[in-house]
Amino acid sequence: DISDKNNSKLKPVVDTPGVVGFTNLGNTCFMNAGLQALSNTPHFAEYFLGDYYRRELNVKNKMGCKGQLGWEFGKLMNSMWGNDKPGSLHPILFKNTLSQWNPMFSGFEQHDSHEFLEFMLDKLNEDLNRVYDKPYFEGVESHGKTEQQIADEYWLQHCLRNDSVISSLFQGQFGARIKCVVCGNKIVKFEPFSFISLPLPLNKKERFTIHLHREGNNLPLLLAIRIPSNSRIGDLKLAVEKLLGIASYKLVVGDVIRGRYISEFLADSRSSLVLPSDNVHMFEVSGQSKQLRTEKEIYLKRIQEECDEKARSKNVSLLEKKRQKLDNLQLELQKKRKKGVKEDDIDPQLLISIAELEQSIDRQKKKQDNGVPVEETRDRDRDRDRDRDRDRDRDRDRDISSTNSPSTESLSSQPNKKPGKGKETEKGDKKGKKKEEKTGGNRDSKKDKDEEKKEYKLIMGIHRILKEVDIYLLSPKSAVLFGKPFVLSFDAKEKITPAQIHSQIWGNIRRYVSLPGLPPMLQGHPWEKARSNLPYTLQFTTKNGKGCGTCHWNKMCEGCLVGGPENDKDEIILKDGQTIALTWDEKSYADIYSQQKAKDFVTHPSVARIKEKEQAPLSIKTCFKDFTAVEQLEGDNSWYCNQCKEHQTAKIRHFLHRLPPCIIIQLKRFKVTKTGKPVKITKLIDFPIDGLDFGQFLEGKTKEKKDDSQLYDLYACLNHFGGMGGGHYTTYSRNPKDGQWYSFDDSRVGQVDPQQVVVSPAAYILFYVRRDFNGLDYSSIPIPEAGLAKPPPKSFWTLCRQFLGVAQNGR
Repeated sequence: DISDKNNSKLKPVVDTPGVVGFTNLGNTCFMNAGLQALSNTPHFAEYFLGDYYRRELNVKNKMGCKGQLGWEFGKLMNSMWGNDKPGSLHPILFKNTLSQWNPMFSGFEQHDSHEFLEFMLDKLNEDLNRVYDKPYFEGVESHGKTEQQIADEYWLQHCLRNDSVISSLFQGQFGARIKCVVCGNKIVKFEPFSFISLPLPLNKKERFTIHLHREGNNLPLLLAIRIPSNSRIGDLKLAVEKLLGIASYKLVVGDVIRGRYISEFLADSRSSLVLPSDNVHMFEVSGQSKQLRTEKEIYLKRIQEECDEKARSKNVSLLEKKRQKLDNLQLELQKKRKKGVKEDDIDPQLLISIAELEQSIDRQKKKQDNGVPVEETRDRDRDRDRDRDRDRDRDRDRDISSTNSPSTESLSSQPNKKPGKGKETEKGDKKGKKKEEKTGGNRDSKKDKDEEKKEYKLIMGIHRILKEVDIYLLSPKSAVLFGKPFVLSFDAKEKITPAQIHSQIWGNIRRYVSLPGLPPMLQGHPWEKARSNLPYTLQFTTKNGKGCGTCHWNKMCEGCLVGGPENDKDEIILKDGQTIALTWDEKSYADIYSQQKAKDFVTHPSVARIKEKEQAPLSIKTCFKDFTAVEQLEGDNSWYCNQCKEHQTAKIRHFLHRLPPCIIIQLKRFKVTKTGKPVKITKLIDFPIDGLDFGQFLEGKTKEKKDDSQLYDLYACLNHFGGMGGGHYTTYSRNPKDGQWYSFDDSRVGQVDPQQVVVSPAAYILFYVRRDFNGLDYSSIPIPEAGLAKPPPKSFWTLCRQFLGVAQNGR
């Protein structure tokens, strides 16, 4: 079981009321964990043990379950807290009633415990609602009223429709302030809540772990960066450029399949969501191909369009603010004139401010009409700062490049080490920087631009062995890939010969290939002798190395040889994106190819830095801060402004206005990426077990209180272990009778130390109770004239399903 690791911390359970487990009926841990948390809510069980719920069952409420869910829950609570407690309960009747009123929970599939609790509290509120005829309200007229008056009216309307033990214990009030960014119209709205769903402020950026395959004999570099999850491949390359100082045009991102071959080079305009964030392969090359450069121009054009759109939106917002301020000043001036104030007695500063604002608005309108953005100067400054930061980052990380450039022996002797910087290197960097400043970085900048304009052909390289097979369709040999792929880059305008190809390949592989000296091809031997003495042959193949890259498949060619039979100076016509395979014979591969050296890499400090940042706990106060942050409603989520009479972009800010005695907080650990991939956030959230002050999150008249009415103590924590594909729910809860903490893992129950186990990355739903809460007065609940409610009637088929369920469970 996923939670077995916590069972060793369990202490023996003494015979305590309410401490009883539930049998897992088949993926019902979501239900068991939620029921345990509700059962241990202070002063909640008393309502059911005293049969008060039978006085208030509302079987006529069409929005409820005709009292059936409330009845079954009451029976379950009496079984848990009664004197005759079995070792564990079998909640099959409750499960059948739940499935009847919500088919989503029928069967035995996995479900979200938060969805179960949300449904339970909603239906229990309706089944136990004292209001039989709910009044209808149009809304609240806010004109001329204070914010507190509006909130009280909203709350009164809610209470006139909902009056139950659930609403008294678990329901509070949210507030939302909305402002139109065009006309400045402001409104405030309020609504009830039973749950506070706290977003975890981690979703804005995503970590990418990158395997950077360096050019030549350098060791690969493992690094990590964080960029927004909706970024593009070009943004990824710019982040690496800023980190290492390697120009982005010298980087290509490959879609590497199973770590063996490259299926394609990803364009800068492609979304980074197509990449696995924990395994990105990036290759350092001499320059970009024609196709990638075209895609980069598209990417830069899109970036420019987005920047222009943001600038226009910002300019419009700035212009509207100035207009609003001008209207307020003119209104103030108009009021003074109506009161009979003489022109000489009017504050001259008011007149000056009005004149300056009018001139400023006119200037800005002219600039917009002429297409001159207000942000032009700021953009130039930002570009200059970015160039300066790029030079500084290149100097700072020069030690990394120098660490990767020594001889093969020094590199392979210290694999997987983090690069460091010595004093001599730092001094050398400072001298080099000063020299660069004197001689002028303009020449280097011009040289970089000239290099960036060059067109290159990018060739993919793979390693393979051809093994004979007994059963085959087209060829008696099957290609087996091994090792890491690599990329070769050749100037598209220069002549390409077999010797150049061999030379560049040797520069990539000599770190992990043990040969006595250079390969014969590079020693000037004739082609035939050189090719016969090489430990591998170069062949044009398909991307996955399974066939020839130039011949038709029906020729059953294993791959045409690279180069001609005369000499190694014959020109070879290469196509951009071709694949060249190093075909090894098994003996040479076993003798001279070092698998360990081929796997060596250098770890960049960014990996440890980002890992440390991600593992640092996040306080619940930070989550509340993100919850109450200002959001922008735009596009499809735009807000209808009753002054503009159309949908407009608006800003909204949520806040807490009224708190219930018991607060349920859901930590939003589950999200779905834009590609539709569900993921779980396993960040550790640090929350207090005792004394969480909700006063710091409140807004309104209740914020002024400083007593224990705003201090809350944790009484239950519902956990989720596992991921989106499958998981397990458990609950840590404090028994309201003896005050001890217990672990409820289906039928397994044991006492635990809350300081050791409660605050964990598995915490999903938190249950808090107000410290000064002394319960509700249930004794004042009158007994109906017809007496206590009897079991609500059920249909014939419902009874059959329950009978079959009991029989199957008993079997």
